[in-house]
Amino acid sequence: MINKKTIEMSFSNFIPVQPKKCQCISFNKEGFIVESDNSLFNTGIMMGNPLMFQFPFIKKIFKKLLSLKPTDEPLFFPNKQLAFSEYNGMCDFIFSKVENPDGESIVWFIYDNSAHFKEHITKKDRLFE
Repeated sequence: MINKKTIEMSFSNFIPVQPKKCQCISFNKEGFIVESDNSLFNTGIMMGNPLMFQFPFIKKIFKKLLSLKPTDEPLFFPNKQLAFSEYNGMCDFIFSKVENPDGESIVWFIYDNSAHFKEHITKKDRLFE
């Protein structure tokens, strides 16, 4: 029989060594970052510049993002290449508008799927060897 305390200890020891796979960036209607958890990359160097200048994809969809309502379903964009500073990865993007005490903001969830794509590419390459 497995001891519950043993499971908790091994699980809690496992979590800290896992690489970060998601970042959350909140920005206002002008495109300026309000908050970021900086788990994939540091957004500090973007302060004072709208996201559209750094990420052309955001520029393409910005009007659509502004038209979102907090009650709308989030927008989902799978398999997008993202390169910023020293970060480079294949990601899924989810955008949602939220209400907060300072007004509405847009939240951008970035899910890093790079490990999945590297594994998929490796398996595909092996098929053609």
